[in-house]
Amino acid sequence: MDYTNISISDLRKQLPDIAERVARKGEIFAVEKWGKIKGYFVATLEDSKAVDLEEKMLAKRRKILKETAGIWKNRRDMSNSVAWVSKLRKRESSRYGKIFD
Repeated sequence: MDYTNISISDLRKQLPDIAERVARKGEIFAVEKWGKIKGYFVATLEDSKAVDLEEKMLAKRRKILKETAGIWKNRRDMSNSVAWVSKLRKRESSRYGKIFD
């Protein structure tokens, strides 16, 4: 997937030129805000490149979700989540209890 990164402000300034490049040449632009990609500026979805891009983006999201789903599985202190939350709540409530007693 070949694309060119462009900031939102640059896109705003160059919108007619960028739109022409997307429509005629099929270029793809990754629109960034504060250095993070917020979206893609691509030709219509009937274009095969755009469909491939959408499939790749969905695959990337699925991969990230699978990687983060078991993020806490190796934490020994959270093996019993109910006990962990109960202990945390007890610690927080006792802290305020000492202040107001």
